Amino acid sequence: MTTWTHGLLTFAIFQPIHGLDWKKAVWWAIFPDLFWAIPLGIYLLMFHIPIPHEFNQAPSWFYILYGLGHSFVISGLSITVVYWWKKKFSFEMLAWPLLHIIPDVPGHTHFQTPFLFPLSKYSIHGLFSWTDIPWNIASYAVPLGIIAITFLYKKLKAPTRHH
Repeated sequence: MTTWTHGLLTFAIFQPIHGLDWKKAVWWAIFPDLFWAIPLGIYLLMFHIPIPHEFNQAPSWFYILYGLGHSFVISGLSITVVYWWKKKFSFEMLAWPLLHIIPDVPGHTHFQTPFLFPLSKYSIHGLFSWTDIPWNIASYAVPLGIIAITFLYKKLKAPTRHH
């Protein structure tokens, strides 16, 4: 999935849930990609390097940042640390492992997700690629469908005013 579609799916799921902050959830859903993309973008701009066309052309530290951001180990530890620190569980942070990492594992055929990093570089060859047209369309259509259904449900559920 693209960074945008991770955020869109998270908005679709979290927005209708009362008591949860969908903006925080969207942040945690897009965080794994921003964690590597922002430093890589700054690096490429600073050193006037063209955007790599293949993942194996990226600097070595890119793989570490990508692994850290796409790891169940790191996301689980982060959620636990925030829980201990705030003494309150952040359901919004679950968007990181559930709505970013889980969709990426089967959706990456060329650059597999190292979901156990740093304990292991093990990854699974994806079942499909989010860059394939049908999957790319679905990654937008599903969240937009959820948003439309939620909107219609709220509209139909809202009490009507009689004058």
